[in-house]
Amino acid sequence: MDYILEARNLKKTFSLDAGFFAKNDRKVYAVNDVSFGIERGRTYGLVGESGCGKTTTARILVGMYKADSGEIRFGSGSAADARPMRERIKYVFQDPSRSLNPRMTVGSILTEAYRYSSIFPGKEKAREEAGRLLEEVGLDSSDLDRLPSEFSGGQRQRISIARGLIMKPDVLICDEIVSALDVSVQGQILNLLLDLKKSRDLSFLFIAHDLRVSCYFCDTIGVMYSGVLVEEAPAADLYKTATHPYTKLLFAGSQGLSGGQSGEVKTALKSVSGCPFAHRCPHAVDKCLSSLPEWKIVSGNHKVRCWL
Repeated sequence: MDYILEARNLKKTFSLDAGFFAKNDRKVYAVNDVSFGIERGRTYGLVGESGCGKTTTARILVGMYKADSGEIRFGSGSAADARPMRERIKYVFQDPSRSLNPRMTVGSILTEAYRYSSIFPGKEKAREEAGRLLEEVGLDSSDLDRLPSEFSGGQRQRISIARGLIMKPDVLICDEIVSALDVSVQGQILNLLLDLKKSRDLSFLFIAHDLRVSCYFCDTIGVMYSGVLVEEAPAADLYKTATHPYTKLLFAGSQGLSGGQSGEVKTALKSVSGCPFAHRCPHAVDKCLSSLPEWKIVSGNHKVRCWL
């Protein structure tokens, strides 16, 4: 596989308590031995409910968190382009109203971090690039001197996307970037991303909880539960061939059905020993509680972690 970005055996824990009197032995196991790869020019979807560890995984990839163990590999594809990895992987946050500084103009927001990059072309050219980028994402270059509060939620998300693109990255990480938008605006943003993917030869890590949206936008989907990847398959086939009970539950939820199952993601307060979904799975047997399944190939590029 020609991976532009690859995660290998990532693990991350957080202290359950904070402060001077916190106990060091109480931990949350947020990411548990996660491995996957993003193919060059394609989109990998990391899907699961809130609290499953997908955002933590993404933030490890861009250096916002440091993994306890594991490895991140970035395939540059060209020895001539030796820019730092952080410049070549950019992050678009879920809520632009919080990630865009309300006191800064759009032009300053787009170019502030750019000034400290290895490819900064100078103040004047950077502003010209920022204006062209705004037009590329569906806004106007005259918006450079406006404040974020003057825009709608969808427009602010377009500004966030432009900020991510200004350093000409190879990988864009999109963290739930359409979940807070109206359905009609979601479609516009997703179509914009598809156009950018084609025109800029971008690769994406797309984080979401909605499997229907992910199946539309992604090429491959990894389903995550309680810090563990439990299923991975081509997005175009997953709705027909979903095998893991948790993936089936997510599809049922996206269609407004309960699937006969209830509950929520259980915070992992100890290292994973069995299947993390066993406490919610109606088919669980003793083996599911005591032993984590190895990956099994269902067919082609479809694999699953399930004893049944």
